[in-house]
Amino acid sequence: MHEMSIAENIIRVAEDNIPDGDYVVTEIKLKIGKLSGVVPEALSFSFEIITQNTPFEETVLTIESIPAVGHCEDCDNEFEIDTISFICPKCGSTKVKLVSGREMLVNSIEIEEIDD
Repeated sequence: MHEMSIAENIIRVAEDNIPDGDYVVTEIKLKIGKLSGVVPEALSFSFEIITQNTPFEETVLTIESIPAVGHCEDCDNEFEIDTISFICPKCGSTKVKLVSGREMLVNSIEIEEIDD
């Protein structure tokens, strides 16, 4: 399950971007494309497992799903791709360029300062 290594990388990204001081990460927001090969439920489960008994145990992982969008190079039509075939629904062309859907990024990391 490659979602486990992705979850580990998300933690590394968060650790690398937390300022010095006493902070807790409250939420990590991700953008995951439909064609990224990532199963959001498996990623959430993996994140939950690897953060047990760590400073990230209470961190909420929020995943925004990005649709697969194609652009037809023949008729200039932009459309959501919901099948595995990249065929323009307007003209039937197969000259379709993927515009979005492969994203996999940490969109934001929310932190709170720890009160002593």
